[in-house]
Amino acid sequence: MSEVIDFKRTTAYPVETVFQELSKNSKKTDKKRILLNNKENMRILDIFKCAYDPFTNYWIKKYKLTSCGTKSLGTDWLQIYNLLQELANRQIVGNAAIAKVEAVLAEYDQFSQAVFDGILKHNLTLGISPEMINLAWPNAIIIYEAALAAKIEDRMPKIKKEFDGKTWFASRKLDGLRCLSHITKSDGVIRTRNGNKYNTLDVLYKPLISIVQHLPDDTYVFDGECCIMENGLENFQRILSEWNKDNWQIEHPKYMLFDFMTEDQFYMREESPIFSDRYANILEMQANGWLDPEFIEPVEQVPITSEEQVNEMLERGLDLGWEGLIIRKNLPYQSGRTVNMLKIKPYDDDEFEVIDLETGVGSYDVKGKGMVKVDGVKRIMINYKGTIVKVGSGLTMDQRVRWKEHPEEIIGKTVTIQYFHEIQNKDGIPNMRHPVLKAVYSGPRQT
Repeated sequence: MSEVIDFKRTTAYPVETVFQELSKNSKKTDKKRILLNNKENMRILDIFKCAYDPFTNYWIKKYKLTSCGTKSLGTDWLQIYNLLQELANRQIVGNAAIAKVEAVLAEYDQFSQAVFDGILKHNLTLGISPEMINLAWPNAIIIYEAALAAKIEDRMPKIKKEFDGKTWFASRKLDGLRCLSHITKSDGVIRTRNGNKYNTLDVLYKPLISIVQHLPDDTYVFDGECCIMENGLENFQRILSEWNKDNWQIEHPKYMLFDFMTEDQFYMREESPIFSDRYANILEMQANGWLDPEFIEPVEQVPITSEEQVNEMLERGLDLGWEGLIIRKNLPYQSGRTVNMLKIKPYDDDEFEVIDLETGVGSYDVKGKGMVKVDGVKRIMINYKGTIVKVGSGLTMDQRVRWKEHPEEIIGKTVTIQYFHEIQNKDGIPNMRHPVLKAVYSGPRQT
């Protein structure tokens, strides 16, 4: 949100007209034609940048609108833009932010209110993508994609052939926060896998910048998992409770590195070395004493050539309390979800929005007290592939009592649900086997 927008630039067609055309045309070729025909419309480009900039978070999700006014984005965009900047820069937060959004939007027409909501959600529901926008306005939107592992179950029919004569690398799957650090010789930024900036990991900048002092290029990307380690294992609940606090810094994070490349290689503007060479670079940094062991440590990568080796390593890891394994082919870096990197876990987990609660008196086994009756939340409800799933395991006593009194603190929030696998009834309707609440996020998850 740092770019200064020239608000004197004229528009060829009203924003509403162009958006209506994009909405009613479902074919990609038609949408591309509409965008190209309006590439001189800088107001639309400004709105697209606000909506699809991967590095911008507006930190607000829910607000109420009871009326609308006569202002429009075509004539009064500056007021909306300034409000978005205040939200993105956290100049207004919490109830003050909600109150200002409601007051400002009450002056605007219904179309403008809908566009503002789409900007907050990073989805204008026009059926367009950043890649499509960049066809009309080259490089207008940064495409930020971290490399993400696919589930090994999706590759099981082919997995034995995948190992036939090919070398993969297997490593421990860590239970922390994905961190991609873009570092120069003087500064940098640490981002989530979606491109949002971490504000609680400032302690990592000095040791990372110190590494780059020894390297020839301008900007590098360190990829890894940031954890809070206790007795050799990750305390996910603790880092989850600290990563997004206001006016807070995590004191002793451990940055577990598993990849390293130049920024041009990360954005795939040029091909990176194969993974074994990138990993060798991390080990060389460690051997040279460039990695501060208090904060930075390489993730051990084990070469594997067979499914049997994977199963043996997984069994040993689970005995040690690991979450699972990540295996990857020895290839150049590839962004986005890729089957060249697979995650192996004895259970699944995914993120969902809590849509409702079931409350009442229930009996729960409390350590040191036996079975205790509690009047509170018995189950939270989520939507799993169109099925309403009730999750009662994993809730603490405090959560059960608190959320009954303050349901707004959990309804609409993002949670991670862990389950053994998907099951289906006789009609083929999907459900989860043994779902358990694993984590609760203060808002939409950014990691």
